[in-house]
Amino acid sequence: MQPATTTPAPAPYYYEGLPDSMRALERVTDEELRARYELLTGASSPLAGDAERTEAMLCEMVARGGPAWEELLARELEPRPERNWLFDWLGEGEIGRFTALRRVRGEPDPLRVVLHGGPTLVSIYPALPPLDVELVAGGPEALALRQPDRSRWRIVYSDPQGRPAATVPSSTSGSPGGLADTLPLQPGGRWAGTLATEDYPTPAGPGEYRVRVLFHASRDIADARDARGLIVFASNELTLLWRAVEIDASPALRARADELFAQVCASARVVAWGRTWDPQAEYEGEPRSEREALWRMGYAALPTLFATLDDPQSDARAKAWALVLLYDITGLNDPREALGVLDGANQDSFARRWRRFREQAGVGEPR
Repeated sequence: MQPATTTPAPAPYYYEGLPDSMRALERVTDEELRARYELLTGASSPLAGDAERTEAMLCEMVARGGPAWEELLARELEPRPERNWLFDWLGEGEIGRFTALRRVRGEPDPLRVVLHGGPTLVSIYPALPPLDVELVAGGPEALALRQPDRSRWRIVYSDPQGRPAATVPSSTSGSPGGLADTLPLQPGGRWAGTLATEDYPTPAGPGEYRVRVLFHASRDIADARDARGLIVFASNELTLLWRAVEIDASPALRARADELFAQVCASARVVAWGRTWDPQAEYEGEPRSEREALWRMGYAALPTLFATLDDPQSDARAKAWALVLLYDITGLNDPREALGVLDGANQDSFARRWRRFREQAGVGEPR
C-alpha cells in the first residue's frame, strides 16, 4: 500500500506583509525566486491567483534583469487560445507580466501616464489644483484595463530634494461598488480624466513640492500603505508651489469685518451657501448683502470669525454664522455634516477642526 501523499504547507514567506516580503525576496537566490514564482502561478497551486505577491516577484525579476528572466516571462506570454476574450487584448493579469518583460528588456512600458498642466502648478492653501491626467497605450499590444476610477491612482509628493513629503490622510476612501467596467485601449488609444487632489492624501502644509501620479491597471492603490512591490505606471513630474494663506490684518479691515459680521448675525437665518470664495477671482458689481460683502473680503474676514469662536461670550447663533462663513470662504469643514452644530450643539468641539488651518495661516490657536 502506497503511503498517502500530502501537500507541504506553504513557507511563512507567503503570508508576510509586503514590505517584509520585498526584503525577503532580495535575499533569495535566482533558483529560489523562480521556484516560488512557479508555485504562485501554477494552475493547480493552492496559492494561484495571489496577484499581490506575484507582482512583488515580478518587480524583483525586473530589478535583477538578465536573459533568464526575459526567457521565463516571454514563455509565459506566448499566444494561447484561452488568453483573450472577444478580441486580442492583454487582460489584467497579463499586463503586469508584459510590463515586467518590457522592463527587463529595457523597452518602454506598454502604458504611459501623462500629467498635464506643468511645469509648475501654483495654488494658495488650503486649495489644491485638480490634476489632469491621461493614459496612453504605447503598444504593441491592446490592453484591457479596469476603469481608471479614484482607487487606481495614487498622488505622490516629495520635497525639492526628492525625499518623501509628510502627508495627511484624505476623508475619502474606498472605491465605487459594483462590477468594474473594462476600458479597452488599442495601441495609441487614450483616456483622459481629472483627479480631485482632496480625495487623496495631501501635503501637511504649504511649501514647494514635486508631484507625480501612479496608476495601476487593476489594483486599488489610493489608500494603500505604499506602492512598493506593485507594477505601477508613473507619470512625469511637476512642481507644486502651495503658497501660505496671506491675511491682511490691518485695523481698518478688521473693523469693517467686525461691522459686517454683526449685521449678518442680526439680519438673516443661518444658511450655508456652499460656494467657496476664490482668492484669484475678481468679483464684479456691488455686493447684494452684508453677507456677500463679508464673503468677498475672503481671508481678511477670518480673524473676526475665529475671534467669535474663541470668545466665551459669543452666543450659539454667532458661532453658527462664524462656522458657516468659514466654510463658505475656505471650502473646509462643512458644519452641516455634524448633527446639531448650526443649532448650537457641539460647536466648540467642531471648532477644533480648524486647528491645522489656523496653525498654517497664523490666525491664533483655538482655545
